[in-house]
Amino acid sequence: MDEDATAVQTQSPRFRRRLRWLAVAAVAVLVVVLASGYLFLANAYMPLAEGSGSGPDSGIPGSLFARSVADPFGSGTQYIYCSEPNGGIDWFVSLMNNGPLPVTILGGDPGPGRVTSDTNVNGFSLVDLASYRQALPADTAAFSHDRTDPRTAPAMPPATLEQGDQLEVWARFQTGSLQLQSDSTMSLRSVWVRYSVLGVVRTAEVPLRDGIAVEGGCTPA
Repeated sequence: MDEDATAVQTQSPRFRRRLRWLAVAAVAVLVVVLASGYLFLANAYMPLAEGSGSGPDSGIPGSLFARSVADPFGSGTQYIYCSEPNGGIDWFVSLMNNGPLPVTILGGDPGPGRVTSDTNVNGFSLVDLASYRQALPADTAAFSHDRTDPRTAPAMPPATLEQGDQLEVWARFQTGSLQLQSDSTMSLRSVWVRYSVLGVVRTAEVPLRDGIAVEGGCTPA
């Protein structure tokens, strides 16, 4: 086929229609791929896990922490706090990004069982997350070794974690307005966290190795 015949063929209406259909098909495939990626990030991608550190707020004045025992529901330890109406329970935990993409932690979330001081129940749920380490002056990004007071520390600002990075936070829980009866116990083993990946915001449950429990009729340590 000579050059003139090729030029005529590429300029024919049939050829141009074929090119348009190919372009439309390519755009449709791209849209499907992008939509699938968005749905995966929004509904399935969960890169957060408990990091290397966790523990109660023992040693801080006013703490309701009482004692630790073997976890009856797992292989770790159960940390017991005393039940107090409208009381605060503070738990130190490090959060780790196990995924390949940067993750911005936006804060905590109460999850499906929200409890506030106005809730006439004896359960407890997460209120927010606060920075565990005291910040150094603004000219450095490092943190001091002194921990903050979880009762007065402000809620944490958004923090971005690269793969393998960890963030130390106070998980601050709120109990309801009713006190548990003596020897009654309620426990949980997770923290709900709001985070963003590539602009997609999601709330997910981060399992904990150890249990956090509230017990009625006990005395703080």
